[in-house]
Amino acid sequence: MHKFLTTLHRWLGFPLGIFFVVTFGTGAITAVDELLKHIQLSPVVDDVAYESMPVTNQADALQAITAGKDFIRAVSLPSAEFPYFELQQRIPKTDNNPPQNLTHRYRFDTYTEIQVIEEEKSPFFDTVLQLHRNFLLGKEGLWGIHGKYFVAWLGLIALLISLIGLWLWWPLRKSFKARHLVPGNTARKTLYFNHLSAGVVCLALIVMLAITGASISYRDVTQSILGVSKHSAPSPAIQVGE
Repeated sequence: MHKFLTTLHRWLGFPLGIFFVVTFGTGAITAVDELLKHIQLSPVVDDVAYESMPVTNQADALQAITAGKDFIRAVSLPSAEFPYFELQQRIPKTDNNPPQNLTHRYRFDTYTEIQVIEEEKSPFFDTVLQLHRNFLLGKEGLWGIHGKYFVAWLGLIALLISLIGLWLWWPLRKSFKARHLVPGNTARKTLYFNHLSAGVVCLALIVMLAITGASISYRDVTQSILGVSKHSAPSPAIQVGE
């Protein structure tokens, strides 16, 4: 059994590791893109002191700011930290115009529009995001399976391989040294102990990435396990459409 698990960990772990690094790297690049978008959306051209709004006023405000607008993605209600209504539009591509992602901001008291920000599309970041989400397989996927499920199962299998590695490492646990986390030379023995030590340290990260990635792909299953209602609204953002 030990020999079988060692062979499995070694030969299956190598190709899975490459794909896992791709998923991790593209996720990190996507996080940079989200940070840049946040910086782009940060400025506000007006300064307003927030006051609590009755529900009836919120309903009137929503009716006013959504009037005449199509392709609404979401509407965010004002809060003490961000005292503005925010409406997001995703306008699809037409024969004469490219697709647009617009963010409208309104004063919470007068419902006056004070800012419109157009998100700049980046083919590079869009490709990286799709690579992270579904390995560029899209909804059509491969063999009739959505690409996102390949990513989810890749993470779960990588987690299994990592747990096998932990089981194989356990009898050698006394060999763990902090200095083994950084390769000192290219000797086979040194790299072996580097792999053992770094694998143990990275296991918590692999668990988090694998579980959260699978939870996103299998959202309905996750909600059922956690007992979360699909109709609950824990955030002030109102999702209008897909």
